[in-house]
Amino acid sequence: MKKVIHITIAIFTAIASIAVTSCGELLCETPVFSPVPGTYNSDQHVSLSTKTEGAVIYYTIDGSTPSTSSNVYSSTIPVTGNGTVISIKAIAVKSGMKNSALANGTFTINASVTVLQWTWVSGDNLNNRPGIYDTQGTASTSGKPGARDGGMPWIDSSGTLWIFGGDGIDVNGNGGLLNDLWKFNSTTGEWTWVSGNDTANQSGVYGIKGIGNSSNVPGSRVKGVSWKDSSGKLWLFGGSGYAVTTFGVLNDLWKYDALTGIWMWVSGDEAANQPGVYGTKGTAGEANKPGARESSVSWIDSANKLWLFGGAGYNFGGSGDLNDLWRFDPSTGEWTWVSGDSGVDQPGVYGIKGTAGASNRPGARDNGISWIDSSRKLWLFGGNGIDANGNVGLLNDLWKFDPSTSEWTWVSGSNAVNQPAIYGTKDTSDAANRPGARDGSISWTDKSDNLWLFGGSGFDANGNGGFLNDLWRFNISTGQWTWVSGNNTINQLSVYGTKGTSNAANRPGSRDGSAAWIDSSENLWLFGGAGFDDAGNSALFNDLWKFEP
Repeated sequence: MKKVIHITIAIFTAIASIAVTSCGELLCETPVFSPVPGTYNSDQHVSLSTKTEGAVIYYTIDGSTPSTSSNVYSSTIPVTGNGTVISIKAIAVKSGMKNSALANGTFTINASVTVLQWTWVSGDNLNNRPGIYDTQGTASTSGKPGARDGGMPWIDSSGTLWIFGGDGIDVNGNGGLLNDLWKFNSTTGEWTWVSGNDTANQSGVYGIKGIGNSSNVPGSRVKGVSWKDSSGKLWLFGGSGYAVTTFGVLNDLWKYDALTGIWMWVSGDEAANQPGVYGTKGTAGEANKPGARESSVSWIDSANKLWLFGGAGYNFGGSGDLNDLWRFDPSTGEWTWVSGDSGVDQPGVYGIKGTAGASNRPGARDNGISWIDSSRKLWLFGGNGIDANGNVGLLNDLWKFDPSTSEWTWVSGSNAVNQPAIYGTKDTSDAANRPGARDGSISWTDKSDNLWLFGGSGFDANGNGGFLNDLWRFNISTGQWTWVSGNNTINQLSVYGTKGTSNAANRPGSRDGSAAWIDSSENLWLFGGAGFDDAGNSALFNDLWKFEP
């Protein structure tokens, strides 16, 4: 049997709020609840605040309208006991000022609520740890990749997690760019160093284009993009790193065969900083190729065609942020420039939110994130780039691309840069909710076509910029975001708990540049990145986490 208590609060203020009514009267600020209203699985103590300084809080618990004869608020209001439901209302009143709007909120205590939990699975809870490489090709309980960000992940059909390179720490504790390939067996909890070098800043060994060889290996790099095709081949494109003899931004396309352990250089150049060859939009060509770039986003469709969007790099004659969309057909070895501009630093053309248009296109950007849904629509979110007005900053716009029509749709978020988040109530979707502008996040897609987003570097609920550790879910059917886990403020510390044991209090610290996977059981996996550890240090990490939705 649920126990229901009604609480009503009134707030009187001593100093005028800046809010003004249409009649010119000063308006008191509406009270705010902490924690936010919602359902909790443990007792809560609700505090009340208002931006109007010098507030005096009055409240009742009988459902009556608040007045100056109500109880004076001086400490938190307890909401305790399984089954308790408390409805809270609040107004602010001051002589000479207009009463605030009524604040409403309901708190429910339900001990049976399932709390979504993180588990620290592997790696260290200290920063800047070197890799332990052991014997190449042999799984090891002690082996593990060194701390890094900007690595390139895959997951294969057996659920094995793969990661290549990034900017990190090698076997000797030296920092630099890496070209090591690792895999993690989630059943045994063991890492295997599969390929590449155990020291940083290695040049690539390209061999002959189109011919695999056991000596071939991509050069050390960070912030390339990756795919896995239906036959289990792993694909890697570009990034910032080492070609044969030059360092810079890359446009080389590689394929790795996990059965043979052989890399093949498939397309692009073996030198850095190469311009693109666009050809005719919509037409494949043997000479076509994207220019060198880093921090792009990627997809693979049901026909095993590889898709690439934007990034920071080179077009046909200059460099900057890009918004060109490309498709690569492995069966022909040809690239097609599909959409977007061949110039750099182009603003977005947003059109009408929710409506596809032939002229719509996202602005140029780098470090966004991507998804592909079950209907093979391509999705793009945020990054560092150019908004509708040509302003440069962080974005929180969500876009959808339909390959069948070659049209973009602006789905959600703002068409202006540097927007704060609107979190709403945790685990509750709302049309007003939205992640703040950010770059360097990571993404997953589950079997229900929900789009998941974690962390990055961007803006929190208060408009403050920094590292984030918030986990969001976007429901394609409803078009609404839900804040699922993590904090709504920047620069949060990790809470590791006990390795291998899930706990409601566990959480990765705020970070960007992590690697992400989703397994067949719908568990979300996260590795490393640059952020904050549990001592508040900003550095690189090699911690592996699992989130069970």
